[in-house]
Amino acid sequence: MLQLVLAALMIAAMALPAVSAEEGGFAPVTGPCGFSFPRDHGPHPGHKTEWWYYTGSLAGPGGERFGFQFTLFRSRILPGNVEETWPQRPSAWRSNQLLLGHAALTDAGSGRHSQAEAASRKAMDLAGWSVEGDRASFFLRDWSLDISPQSHHLIATGPGFSYALGLTPAKGPVAHGDGGYSLKGARPESASCYYSFPRMDASGTITIGGSPLKVTGQAWMDHEYSSAPLEPGITGWDWFSLRLSDGSDLMAFFLRREDGFSKASSATLVAPDGTARHVPLSGLTLSSTGSWTSPRSKARYPSGWRLAAPGMELVITPVLPDQEMNTPGSTGVNYWEGLVKAEGIKDGKKVTAEGYVELTGYDKPFTARY
Repeated sequence: MLQLVLAALMIAAMALPAVSAEEGGFAPVTGPCGFSFPRDHGPHPGHKTEWWYYTGSLAGPGGERFGFQFTLFRSRILPGNVEETWPQRPSAWRSNQLLLGHAALTDAGSGRHSQAEAASRKAMDLAGWSVEGDRASFFLRDWSLDISPQSHHLIATGPGFSYALGLTPAKGPVAHGDGGYSLKGARPESASCYYSFPRMDASGTITIGGSPLKVTGQAWMDHEYSSAPLEPGITGWDWFSLRLSDGSDLMAFFLRREDGFSKASSATLVAPDGTARHVPLSGLTLSSTGSWTSPRSKARYPSGWRLAAPGMELVITPVLPDQEMNTPGSTGVNYWEGLVKAEGIKDGKKVTAEGYVELTGYDKPFTARY
């Protein structure tokens, strides 16, 4: 019963009316973010919303193929210094911060996609974080994330699966947009601070049905924080993260409107040496090659894509059609988050790629804050 009550509190808090940074006192994002690491790997509690997002492709000792997703969200409930106006004798349950988590494991061999979610206030030793020196640590019930300059460690458990993974950066961090200032709309404040580790060497253990398996592979990490709601007219987004066989990487997001893509859509091309190039929507094209309809949410998602960026044309295919995430106990959003593979041409040469795709707003317009 306690878990159900907490889940209801999280959903209610996420449904609070959107308040702009200027109106409500959330910390705004209006220009280059001036990242300083390792400081900025940690939380930014003055901003409305923040997430640490990991995806990757893993292989077992017998060539078994898996994909994993781990996302930790931080959400500030109310703006301003509300602690000063709260009663003198506070409840131990009271907190102005929420932590929510999504985890998934895709088993390509069995065709099974397992998922889990978690949510709690930052209170009563149910969830929280600490920053000591160059290390940031988070916990959400029995999930955890530990970030240091040398490595990232994450643990998640769910129905019938779990994983404990260590990730070592091989490239990055890479700031997107203008020094990390990533526009998501027409207004200057419609933006986030956004950077990625596009390549991380992964190793650890996954457990499926009680059977542990050692795995190795490659992962991608995103960290993003903002205080701005999506602008009116944006119904969702299609997001791509791809590691190419020539050592380069691609992040691209397409913000959808009823009449096409928002002009704020963009991409980052990362060369093998880590040099990043911002690409506006005018340099990108995206089209779907098929579709898949969820038996749970009834949402109809694109399933397969053609994506073109400067010097590059890729055909992208889901490893499994059904990699939908259903999150009624945390964010209340149905979205598709899946392991993909790709092949195509880059700079006149054949390339392959692997990565993840995220699709939101296909069952109903997406209105949650990013």
